[in-house]
Amino acid sequence: MKLMDAARNAVALAKPKKKERLLVVTDRASLAIGKAIYEAAKQKCSAEIIVIKQTGGHGREPPKAVAAAMKKVDIVYCPTKYSLTHTNASRAAKKSGATVITLPGITRAVFLRGVGVDYKKVRRLTKRVGDGLHKAKKVRIVASGTDIVIDVRGCRRADDGGDFPRKSIHNLPSGEAAVAPRGADGFFTAKDLHLTKKQVKIVVKGRKVVGVSNSRLKRHLWKVRNARNIAELGIGTNPGAKSTDNTLEAEKVLGTCHIAVGDSKSLGGSVGAEIHWDFIIRKPTIWFDNKKIMDKGKLL
Repeated sequence: MKLMDAARNAVALAKPKKKERLLVVTDRASLAIGKAIYEAAKQKCSAEIIVIKQTGGHGREPPKAVAAAMKKVDIVYCPTKYSLTHTNASRAAKKSGATVITLPGITRAVFLRGVGVDYKKVRRLTKRVGDGLHKAKKVRIVASGTDIVIDVRGCRRADDGGDFPRKSIHNLPSGEAAVAPRGADGFFTAKDLHLTKKQVKIVVKGRKVVGVSNSRLKRHLWKVRNARNIAELGIGTNPGAKSTDNTLEAEKVLGTCHIAVGDSKSLGGSVGAEIHWDFIIRKPTIWFDNKKIMDKGKLL
């Protein structure tokens, strides 16, 4: 698949109408993909592109003028080095009625794989897993160095299966069933893709991180306000995604799940934080209440 073909597929997922307005917010690191999405969008609707300086960190706000522009359009694509998903700018655009589609840390390879997958299959898998997750009260996850129970009673559904209705926030590539939990207790082990690039064990009590095996990561989580909040449980549903060190893609891999710390507001939670860091657990065994739905990474 060529870059422009992928860009056309990416734009088609949002189903833009001729009279709608589409904005691409990008930076130098992601400019080739941003320009391709812009060129593809011009064939479908009114489109414009803004190139910003890199924000310097995931969850940091774009310039105020850009945030204001995001509120005035119907669709926003954000291929940027650092994530704009969990920002006030994206939430304000959503509240104003826009579809916000973020592509943090996107690379050409991830983009081509991510929009080349059969999204009908991704949607079916996401709905199946999401239906079960939404009905469950407790989720237990067991894997190497992991045994954690997550309380999901009454949590708002935050699935991301490639459907991009207006007034919503999504990732591309898509492919996960997710919630912002109301509780969590136990421990999990995963590679920290954000700071240390090492395997870490994280201990959780009452939906809050209380212990971290790596001292550098621990100092950071204790320093950033609300960073120790357990913000998300997500289960990957994209059969085309690969297990790489790119979090955007790795968290979508079918046969994995992820637990995030920090900001939960963009997922329907109530906690705001400067970071939202996902930790991917590979080959987990997962129960929804007493029903096993995944066995060592195989969806049952």
